[in-house]
Amino acid sequence: MTLKRQKVAIIGSGSAGMGALYALRNTGHEVHLFEADNRLGGHTNTLTFTKDQRSTPVDTGFFVLNTATYPNFISMLKHLHVATVETVMTFSVSRDHGSYEWSGTNLSSVFAQRRNLFRARTWRMLLDIIRFNLSAIELLSTEDEATTSPSKQTSRPVPPFQETLGSYLARNRYSSAFIDDYILPMTAAVWSTPPDKCALEFPALTLVRFMWNHHLLSTLSARPPWLTIKGGSRMYIDAILKYFPEAEIHLEHPVEGITPRNNDNNKVIVDLGAKGVQEFDHVILTTHGDQARQLLGANATPDEAQILDCFSTTPNLAILHSDMSPPAEHLIQARIPYRHPLYTSAAITAQSQLPQIQHSRGLSYAGAWTRYGFHEDGFSSGVRVAMDALGGGMGGEEEWVDATFVRGREEGGVSWVKRRVGLMLVWVVELMVAGGWVVGLAGVVWLVFGRGGGG
Repeated sequence: MTLKRQKVAIIGSGSAGMGALYALRNTGHEVHLFEADNRLGGHTNTLTFTKDQRSTPVDTGFFVLNTATYPNFISMLKHLHVATVETVMTFSVSRDHGSYEWSGTNLSSVFAQRRNLFRARTWRMLLDIIRFNLSAIELLSTEDEATTSPSKQTSRPVPPFQETLGSYLARNRYSSAFIDDYILPMTAAVWSTPPDKCALEFPALTLVRFMWNHHLLSTLSARPPWLTIKGGSRMYIDAILKYFPEAEIHLEHPVEGITPRNNDNNKVIVDLGAKGVQEFDHVILTTHGDQARQLLGANATPDEAQILDCFSTTPNLAILHSDMSPPAEHLIQARIPYRHPLYTSAAITAQSQLPQIQHSRGLSYAGAWTRYGFHEDGFSSGVRVAMDALGGGMGGEEEWVDATFVRGREEGGVSWVKRRVGLMLVWVVELMVAGGWVVGLAGVVWLVFGRGGGG
């Protein structure tokens, strides 16, 4: 079915805005993109780092993707012939000014500080990682039941989708070593969220779904390779812009308010402040959820207000520098403030309610905040609303893919019996740790095979 040509506004040029723009490139609609900043991209922000008369493009916000969980974004890159190169992603923790450090690259890096071989705390953390990988995955089998029939959940204090990470860890008696040296640093790093908020507010099920999709609940199995865009992430924005005239891309055009369609006016009114007012047939809001709520203001319906009020963000500051942290002032080349979605049980509930207001009154909502907060989530949501509301589409014969359950809704690789056997073995070894046997064995190994390594 061919849709009537419409005048469309996209508010915001982050991953969702670029996804919507990409999906609308061949629709024949008159598409205008409004960005408050003096550049496009949001977290897609490639800066030029210069040192010793040499310059290198550096991505300061979005910089990596992988082949497993970025299907729509990778499809777009291939369609536009944007090249990628392999890169490396690692996880490490440094606490108390470096007095305790470890990295998950390999067994040697776990014990990079050789004295950690003799710390029961380190062994307890490792055992709890294995226990978490084996048992937390059971949360995934409750996803549908939790969101559709929460009253059926009687074995937990709250339905799984509402339980915070802190509550889940306390209920299952995870050690302080596992909490403080692994799971909270992991969650804080991935979602750019303060550790205290991770414990108090972050939904446990959201974390487990992310870790399952990214193969982080597989202690030994291979994980998908990580990629980065050759020349910087800005390259994909430049490729999309080739489809649109410069006159329809409006930088430094902050939107101050939105008046949706109503009985008196069949157009959506976009208030650009000093730059005037414009009318559109349809508006796609690709800002953060709390920003969308602010733009609607008193014009929001009770349902719109109730749902959008559940979304919030947390500030983060990225510093481009050439010194160890904290960087010396004269070696700082840029400070870039960002905001990331803050995930709470209320936000997860509101995500499931978003279809109630989607595409209503000439408005559509898109952004990473509608899913897990990553670039694929933002891009995919922008493409999806453009498809559903305005007849947009992916490139060529490619179809849009829902990456939420990219590895399936439930874990299928480890049987119930194997999980139980694994958990029993972990329990036995934990008793050995408590009795000092494992730490003593580590000491014997160290004495026999040498005392190499740092301390």
